[in-house]
Amino acid sequence: MKKIDPPEKVISSFRDVQSARADKERTINEAYAYNNDIIPRAKGEAIKIKLDAQAYENEIINEAQGNANRFLSLYEEYRQNPSLVKNRIYLETMENIFSKVDKVVVTDDLKETKQAIVIQLGKVVRDVRESGLYFKLPFINSVEFLDKRVLDLSPDKIPREVITADQKRIIVDAYAKYKITNPVTFYQAVRNESGLVRRLYPVIEAHIRENIGRFSLISLLNEKRSEVMQLIQRGVYSEAEKFGIEITDVRIKRADLPEENSSAIFRRMQTEREKEAKEIRAEGEQAGQEVRSKADKLKREIISSAVKESYEIRGRGYAEATRIYNEAFKVDEEFFNFYRSMSAYSKSFAENNTKFVLSPNNNFLDILNKGWK
Repeated sequence: MKKIDPPEKVISSFRDVQSARADKERTINEAYAYNNDIIPRAKGEAIKIKLDAQAYENEIINEAQGNANRFLSLYEEYRQNPSLVKNRIYLETMENIFSKVDKVVVTDDLKETKQAIVIQLGKVVRDVRESGLYFKLPFINSVEFLDKRVLDLSPDKIPREVITADQKRIIVDAYAKYKITNPVTFYQAVRNESGLVRRLYPVIEAHIRENIGRFSLISLLNEKRSEVMQLIQRGVYSEAEKFGIEITDVRIKRADLPEENSSAIFRRMQTEREKEAKEIRAEGEQAGQEVRSKADKLKREIISSAVKESYEIRGRGYAEATRIYNEAFKVDEEFFNFYRSMSAYSKSFAENNTKFVLSPNNNFLDILNKGWK
């Protein structure tokens, strides 16, 4: 048996023929359209870059001034009664934090490659898709972890025999790649990855047999090849939604047929297509490339100039904000460190943002663990 997939030269010749018929005229027209589109867009993008930098400069300076004023106002109270003011700030911060999280135990941290569903008394109550540390109710909640990377759906390495429309037998080896997009639906439908393979792969195999069986062998090797793959993919994609997954790819890795058939087909493909593809494909490339190169060069010059200016503007904003902070916070370094820690806790534990990937001994949690005294 010999692979039905042609040698590289034959594959290249078919690809050339398929794309070359329209390439010449399209390449030149696209190059001029590209030039007429990219330069005005680059100028508009350059203006936006500079305006964004100016807005950021104003924003960071105003924020710094507001923070400095709040700090100095609070510092005046602190000077009158340091212990009372510190205690008040600490208690307000703790109240703000713990009013927004469950008073329960910490579960294992969720890795970046995982997502999870929380099950309460046998019922799915929520899903967690972002990495970090989360909370659960002990003894009541349980957690099921699911992979959120792209996974392989091929159940085994055994090729399948498929019959084409002209009754040619070919041996097909296919694979599919998927990722879990709806953990709740996935768990309710198939429970785990093994359950998905049992349920969905027979559907994929059926679509492969059905669509390959519509076409003759020779058509599958040239103009109908991509169409067959699209038909298979569309059918599989619609089925995948029922299981809470997204099919990212479905491919036929390999197909075998008797050697005498493949040799004749390969010779004919190479002799009939190679010359035709070379003649059609090359004519419009040089002119189109020259137009695009000039447009790209001008775009780079426009954007580079705008980015350089935006860095200068942002740098001025940083410098002024730093000066404002330094003037305000230098009045009492110890109180400033305490104040900034309390502000960081409040912002970090804000509503819908209560997940962390931190060591328990991290300096960020010192005051939270030990109290401000």
